[in-house]
Amino acid sequence: MARILFGCVPFWGHINPTIAVAQKLIELGHTVTYACHSEMRGAFDKAGIPFVENYEFCDLFVKLNQMVSSHTMSDLRKELKKANEKLLHIPAAQLEPNVNDFVRLIDEWQPDVCVFDIFFLPGRLAAEVRGIPFVFSCCAMSLMLPSKDLLPVGYGFPSYRKRPDLHGAIKLLLSGWFANKLLRYINSIRARFSLKPQGHVGQEPGYLYINYSTPALDFKRSDLPSQVYYLGPSISKDQYGADTEFPWDWLDGRPLVYVTMGTFFTKKKVFDQVIAASKGASWQVVMSVTKHMDVSQWQDIPDNVLIRNFVPQSKLMKKVSAVVCAGGSNTTTEALLLGIPLLVMPQATDHFDNAQRVVEAKAGFRLDPKQLSVKKIRHAITKMLIDPSYRRHAREIAADYEKCDAPLAGAQLVLKLAEKKQPLYRPSHIGPTIYKDNMNEVLASI
Repeated sequence: MARILFGCVPFWGHINPTIAVAQKLIELGHTVTYACHSEMRGAFDKAGIPFVENYEFCDLFVKLNQMVSSHTMSDLRKELKKANEKLLHIPAAQLEPNVNDFVRLIDEWQPDVCVFDIFFLPGRLAAEVRGIPFVFSCCAMSLMLPSKDLLPVGYGFPSYRKRPDLHGAIKLLLSGWFANKLLRYINSIRARFSLKPQGHVGQEPGYLYINYSTPALDFKRSDLPSQVYYLGPSISKDQYGADTEFPWDWLDGRPLVYVTMGTFFTKKKVFDQVIAASKGASWQVVMSVTKHMDVSQWQDIPDNVLIRNFVPQSKLMKKVSAVVCAGGSNTTTEALLLGIPLLVMPQATDHFDNAQRVVEAKAGFRLDPKQLSVKKIRHAITKMLIDPSYRRHAREIAADYEKCDAPLAGAQLVLKLAEKKQPLYRPSHIGPTIYKDNMNEVLASI
């Protein structure tokens, strides 16, 4: 039996798809433990996954997450200064002490293999220090890997565009400067652990790279690394928050629109625009604003709008006609798995890529921050509710997703890596997507 150590940044959209994989490994008789931050522990306790005690990985991420919806940029800078960190280094905040802690954890726990979110740098560096093979878990619905066929990821460029416009070129120039600064910082930390420098920030497939979508949504690539596997959606039946109380009798049979901006990008202005767009409309709206916002700050809201800190999302989605979200992979995946069209209002990085994929799949709309207006939001929601083509295209993606069993496929790949301890290259005749009916063939070929 194998020993598998998971590690992840403390964000729900990154954690959630790994939970079902970890549960499947436990079901198969293997020993699993999960390292994260105690703020997220409830999810692992509910799912029956052992949680690492005495370590608080990515503590600064949690503090910033708690502040972002109600504090100014000046407040965030002060918090970074207290932690002796720079704004440019946020993705690698507290990296050196976290790597030291994770090396100790590896020494204590002695895993055969690790599974890390692609942004969980402490685990990745520590595993390299100790020579432990590890899996990259990519929660984004688009691969966060470069391709000669596509413009850089993280900006929402269309698949058919081969050159950026002036605005896009400026964004690439500025972000390239930022990425180089961050890379130099990460490589300075790597050098302290006698590790070779990275050539990119999180843009290599490593031993094994798993993604929780399929090419039914993601863009096609001719240069896809052979260590990359699409598994389809990975959603646990024991999802945290599933037992949250909800006033089900408030729903009156009108089309239901569910609105969430995730846990990090909860901006009151965006919610206010959705409320204004829904005033006097023929639909009902349920808004989930997270615990970081005070529901009482909204007064005199229309009677077709309900605002809650949390909702039982998976149960509620089964009654939903359209979703409005930031484009985080958790909500976007769950909506598409149920064949629900989306209005995506991206806020950062992979949100823009996810939004563009929804648009090109004809399963919804995209409104970037500078495009947001009450009129445009109302138009998009109205179109999704009256034009059946959006739901039809969303259902086409759902049909492809339903052919997958991500928890089992992910577990089997992890175990294969634990056994082989070398990159899991696909033969050229084997496609990148693992479906239920080709799983044995794929596993036998690697």
